[in-house]
Parts: sequence; C-alpha cells; structure tokens
Amino acid sequence: LCMATLFNFGVNPPSVFASESPIVLSPNGGTFTVYANDPNGTTVVYPGPEVQVGFLFETDDDDTWCGGQCDQFMTNACGDEGPVKSNFQYPDLESRFAMVADCTRGNVYTVCETPLIPFLENEECKFVMNDAVNIYGDNSGEIQVTYTLIP
Repeated sequence: LCMATLFNFGVNPPSVFASESPIVLSPNGGTFTVYANDPNGTTVVYPGPEVQVGFLFETDDDDTWCGGQCDQFMTNACGDEGPVKSNFQYPDLESRFAMVADCTRGNVYTVCETPLIPFLENEECKFVMNDAVNIYGDNSGEIQVTYTLIP
C-alpha cells in the first residue's frame, strides 16, 4: 500500500483515510453529507452486482462551506477560482475548496465539473473539500450530496 501511495502522487485510496464505514450507494439513490472540516471526507462504495454503473452526484448551489474564515473563503461545492497551492490535498485541481471525489482506481474528479462518475463493483470514492493539508480544522459548513443511479 505504501508503494502504491508513493506512485499515485498524493492520491490515496479512500479506505486509507476513512474513519467510518463507507456509505453504501443504493440503486434507488439517496443523500449523504460532506463536512468541510473533515480531511477524511465521506467515503461511499458501490457494492454491485453490476460490474460497472454510473452515479450522478448533485449539490445545491445554496449549500456552502468555508475554507478557513467565512468572510474570505465561502463557496459552494464548485469551489473558489483562486489559485490552488502546492500544499493542498489535490494541488493539480483548478478550484480551491471544491468538492473532490477521490476514487480507489486513482481517478480524481471535481464533482461540480464531473457530476457523473463511473463506479466498478466494490469501488470506493472519498468525497472531500480540496483544502490545504493539515488545516481542515478552521473550516466550517457542510454540503449535502444527492446521488442517482444512471443506467
């Protein structure tokens, strides 16, 4: 696992970070919450039985969270157009404080830009705010995510 992490250039399987059991994605759809102050994010899993499916993940533009002080960095799941710094959890993505889905196959999506995410059977994705590593504690707010199975 350590070697795989080294070669993923900072992208780690969600199960490494998950502090709770993953949320099982239902074929009937549902919701889950992603908290801005949690660097471990919210992990979801697709258990099958189909080999591959797609889920559409949507957020309400009125749901907001803050990366640090709310008077400067309040945004929705799409994030802030400001520059992402090298100390961010996902420094190669363009929007700071955006909601990211980091999946076990090494795919990383910005949910606002790529709301339809393919899942293989038993694949996990960690949904988390893209913020500077080790300073999630000053964040606040949460974003509710609604998901729908796309046949």
